[in-house]
Amino acid sequence: MAQDLVSQILQGLGSDTMDRMSAATGVDGETTRKAVSGAVPAILAGLVGVVSRPGGADRLSSVVGQLGKLGISDGTLRPMDAAGQRTLMEQGSSFVSSLFGSQGGDGLAGAFAHYTGLDQGVTGRLLGFLTPLVLGLLGRSAQTAGGGAGGLASLLLDQKDAIATALPAGVANRLQGSGILSGIADRLGQPAASAAAAARSSAAAMGQGVSEAKSTVSDMGAKMAQSATSYAKMQRPTAGFAPWLWGLAAAIIVAIAAYWIWGRGPIQEANRLPVNAPAQTTGSGTSTPAGPIDLGKQLTGAFDNTRTALQQVSDPASAKAALPQLNDAVAQLGKLQVAAGQASDQERKTIAAMIDKAQPGLQSAIDKALATPGVADVLKPTLDAFKAKLAALGSAT
Repeated sequence: MAQDLVSQILQGLGSDTMDRMSAATGVDGETTRKAVSGAVPAILAGLVGVVSRPGGADRLSSVVGQLGKLGISDGTLRPMDAAGQRTLMEQGSSFVSSLFGSQGGDGLAGAFAHYTGLDQGVTGRLLGFLTPLVLGLLGRSAQTAGGGAGGLASLLLDQKDAIATALPAGVANRLQGSGILSGIADRLGQPAASAAAAARSSAAAMGQGVSEAKSTVSDMGAKMAQSATSYAKMQRPTAGFAPWLWGLAAAIIVAIAAYWIWGRGPIQEANRLPVNAPAQTTGSGTSTPAGPIDLGKQLTGAFDNTRTALQQVSDPASAKAALPQLNDAVAQLGKLQVAAGQASDQERKTIAAMIDKAQPGLQSAIDKALATPGVADVLKPTLDAFKAKLAALGSAT
């Protein structure tokens, strides 16, 4: 059986390309691989939508034809300096906007921010880096289908089932309404329609059950009240139990029955419902879970991103390219400071120890970057903010 397109492209990217992408974007290797495994079918799904529209196949073919200028027409990412990486990411971001529109591009970046836990700015750069590579590998695969616009369209349209199957459910849910999935909506719609029908069926059954329960209780109450009244009439006045009390007793019994059928049933049903996952909040451009977070992992990520960004600084131009990543790290430290206020004493001690251990190396990397001619004018305000946030986090712990 021929290998599906998603698997071909993931295999074509290779471990070396993944490592270079991780180093260029400052994302750890494991998270990079997770993001790529979800991003490849999402990008391909978007391209199916492109070639399904009039003139879309020619537009995609034109974009693929531009890859030769970047030296990645075959989808292979060769070693390149910081300037080359920056050019590739910028051109890739341009491709994303050109093919999917600004709404689609933002939808992709947002979906992968949620999927990976990364900042949306980081996932945007990751998509910018990845998209030209996917297009290059797609173009290479299309050569066997005849090449050109027709070959690209034929290849993508024949792979709709495989693309829909490979797309993670969490990513698909986040991309609803972005337009990215329009090309494979017929493949994704059937499960959703079945689920909706099942939900409607369940709701109808529950409604019928409630109606029957109400009818049962009403009939029960009427019969009990009638029996109580009849029995009360047979009693002498001296029996020690006034006739009206029999009616009261019947009403109480009916109320208890109603509670068990109408009140306790929904309570027990609510107890069986799954608890919602922590809501997502945004601030300073960073997506962060509202619930408990792994402080150690988040802090390590902020340190790694800072070191990676500083290692790429060699002149004012590369310093400007590193600014978004450094600003992300500053924002992350601010969020961690808030989270640390709710952490346990042991967690705060662990964070303090991590900061003490990492601080000398970070300071050395900062000093080295600032010593480069022209870099201090670009990076010093951000790095001062980083150190201030780090000191504040250390004080909070």
